[in-house]
Amino acid sequence: ILARQVVIGTMLSFSLIALCGYLWPAIGYPPRKDNAPAIARAGNVADILGVTVRETEVSAGEPLFVEVTWLPLQWTEEPLAVFVHLVDEAGVLVAQRDTWPGLGRAPTTSWRAGVPFSDIYRVDLPDTVYTPNELTVHVGLYGATVGRIPIACGDDFPVDSWGVGSVRVAASEG
Repeated sequence: ILARQVVIGTMLSFSLIALCGYLWPAIGYPPRKDNAPAIARAGNVADILGVTVRETEVSAGEPLFVEVTWLPLQWTEEPLAVFVHLVDEAGVLVAQRDTWPGLGRAPTTSWRAGVPFSDIYRVDLPDTVYTPNELTVHVGLYGATVGRIPIACGDDFPVDSWGVGSVRVAASEG
């Protein structure tokens, strides 16, 4: 009987650890971030509080990580997707990542107004990217019927794709 209780207790402990430590964080709303002044506004949908391009130089075939902190202003009737585009000096789209806010955990149709959160987007560079190269990182929101949401930064005219930084693609070896 003692062995059975130990097994049941151990299984219960593992279940609680899995639920609270792994499952809930994976499906819950993204972690809150502190409010900061907005650096840009995406239509009447969200403020962008910060953008960080984590790498300054990458090689072909490597990932690039871009962190965006959003402050939802309201929920939307149509679900909007986030895009991160890497565009070369000739204006050619080299790589992209299109996904849902919160990586699916924070759809714009249920955004919590005034609750900021951060997303980290991984964009994989293709092995065939020209090197050396300088890429501009663009972020934005879009919907199937509304298209791209205009982003205004300061007094600048709103754009449908906001250049938030750049990354250098290192020269290939060989």
